[in-house]
Amino acid sequence: MQAAEHDPVGARKSFDESTKADAQYVPPYIQISMLVASARRWQELADVTDKALKLDSFNYPQEFLLNAVAHYNLHDVEAAEQSARRAKKLDTRHQFPQLSRLLGVILAGRREYAAAANEFRDYLKYAPAVKDADAVRSQLADIEKLAAAAGEPQQE
Repeated sequence: MQAAEHDPVGARKSFDESTKADAQYVPPYIQISMLVASARRWQELADVTDKALKLDSFNYPQEFLLNAVAHYNLHDVEAAEQSARRAKKLDTRHQFPQLSRLLGVILAGRREYAAAANEFRDYLKYAPAVKDADAVRSQLADIEKLAAAAGEPQQE
């Protein structure tokens, strides 16, 4: 209720009490991770998602996504990629297309342009009406040019 009523401080206290009552119950950690993600507290986000994923690394692909975002913002690109790839394996219904966008950015940063282009295509395929679709299409066009210039075969 507190989170829905935009009371992040009160909500956080309640979720913390819940984790004290049952440290093995994952849902409060999920809620805490969303609160700290909104506040852009990256280290805290990495810590709470790590804790949630230790408790259940199968049923919460969004925690891997948030963990990947945290690590990316902490400049730990390897950990970000690992979490994003694990989330993508779990996200069989493509509920979190942002995973492909993040992986595309990571791969482009490593100059793996064809693979990055594939990820951007997946993002647009599974989230065609997102606000940033035009920006991603432009980014994809640039990445495809870089892949062609590097002689990378286009992946499908």
